[in-house]
Amino acid sequence: RPEDAHESATFGGGGGSTGPQDLAIETLADNIFLIPDVSQNYNVLFVNQEDGILVVETPMSSRDTHDVVRAIAKQFPGKKIKGAVPTHHHFDHSGGLYGYMEVGVPIITTEGNADFVRDIGVVIRNIGQNRGVVVDARVETFSGAHTIGSGTLEVQLIDVGPHPHADEIIISYIPSIKTVFVADIFNYRGGAVRAASAYQLALADKLEELQLDVEAFIPVHGVRATADQFWESVRQGRAAQNNN
Repeated sequence: RPEDAHESATFGGGGGSTGPQDLAIETLADNIFLIPDVSQNYNVLFVNQEDGILVVETPMSSRDTHDVVRAIAKQFPGKKIKGAVPTHHHFDHSGGLYGYMEVGVPIITTEGNADFVRDIGVVIRNIGQNRGVVVDARVETFSGAHTIGSGTLEVQLIDVGPHPHADEIIISYIPSIKTVFVADIFNYRGGAVRAASAYQLALADKLEELQLDVEAFIPVHGVRATADQFWESVRQGRAAQNNN
């Protein structure tokens, strides 16, 4: 049962971190949190909503999932995880899915990725001494956009695909803090702003179409960037394109 996930999980193994680790939790706003560096520069977002905790991003391995679940349990004892959201299907962003599946946490994903997610549950694992079992994954799907929660804890899941990086890829927008959480298609590690990549330019086009009110971006890989930094990077990238 998801409500038992904190205490009774037996995770199916996999690489990522070398062993259990105590993760730091950063508060972004009341009941909105970031867990930085879960595994090799992968950040995870979670929101403590009234009916359960929503986790966004599922990197690397079941072992990393175990660390995230323990960190959340320490912060909110007894509170269930009501859903886990992989940003996209690439292995380093979905490797932790099995850890949620085996304790009954629903996986929330786009319709085109649903079969991929279900397949993760039925693949037989034999990794070291950890032998995973087949699980009947609970998969909830959406197309386009999906809102979870309300008020200051509302999270909008938005598929910004088709994108050059992945046909379907989810960004999370939290209106109350005007923040976008994004994987791979925008990375910022601090320092001087550089010209946007083709991935970031494609995201910028989609954001202009969506007309979201954004003040900050938190990448899965990297550190917080302001909207001014994001759009200055886009300006430089578009200028470079025009000069070629």
